[in-house]
Amino acid sequence: MFSNVIKFIEGATIIYASFVVIIQSRDVIDLLKDFAALLVISQADNIMFNVASGGYLGEHLSTRANCLRKLCIQIRPPVEDSDDSSEDRNDSAKSDSCNAYTVRSLFFFGICIVMIGGWIYIVYGQYSFAFAESKLQLFI
Repeated sequence: MFSNVIKFIEGATIIYASFVVIIQSRDVIDLLKDFAALLVISQADNIMFNVASGGYLGEHLSTRANCLRKLCIQIRPPVEDSDDSSEDRNDSAKSDSCNAYTVRSLFFFGICIVMIGGWIYIVYGQYSFAFAESKLQLFI
């Protein structure tokens, strides 16, 4: 659970940083340069894993990284030690997967609402000239 929360925070931070970069870019070259920097930052964990796997950080880390490449994790629903029939177990497994689907969907729609809300704020500020007026206040 902890690693998934950290991945979610990383993804949300990258989305926010991308949003800020897009809004503040003046031309296409600056936008491409900034996105290249964001790509390197967001892929830093994959880059370090590949560096360790290649043996550049020592033989011990290289063997551990290569063992992790071959690791396969299978997720199975927990088996209860009761006398329930297999149909009851299948029903509980289905409800667990349904709950996970619901949570994922809620997170997805929450992120969409936040992103669209930020976009609406920017569009409203541009059409109402609020941003232009604030810039003019700086020069007066």
